[in-house]
Amino acid sequence: MANGGWYLLLLSGLSMGLALLTLGLVHHWGERIPGWVPGVRGRTIPARAAAVPALVGASLVIGLCLYAVLNMTFHFVDRGPVLVGQHDVERTPPGPGIVSLYVPLLAWGPLVLAVAANYWRRRTLAR
Repeated sequence: MANGGWYLLLLSGLSMGLALLTLGLVHHWGERIPGWVPGVRGRTIPARAAAVPALVGASLVIGLCLYAVLNMTFHFVDRGPVLVGQHDVERTPPGPGIVSLYVPLLAWGPLVLAVAANYWRRRTLAR
């Protein structure tokens, strides 16, 4: 943690939280605030309040993945900024073994886009 590893913990927590919020688009607790939340329990969540951030997030993930794939293919940027640690450290690009671990991320954006569109359709037709 002293060498800047705190950002990994932060990114892991953020990505886990956003992934759990995505489940609200398909579960009943994404339509009504749970009873254990004091003061607002049982209120209906506006469809726009859940669908718009999901659509924006899905679009951002699609854009980032598209940029990553195009950059790996056409080498627009050879070396990105080093935001943590020493600025003069030369890092080797990841090999195919590491890149293959990120392949499922390519499906995340389109899947969230489809689920958010279904959430919007389901909630607006229910009225």
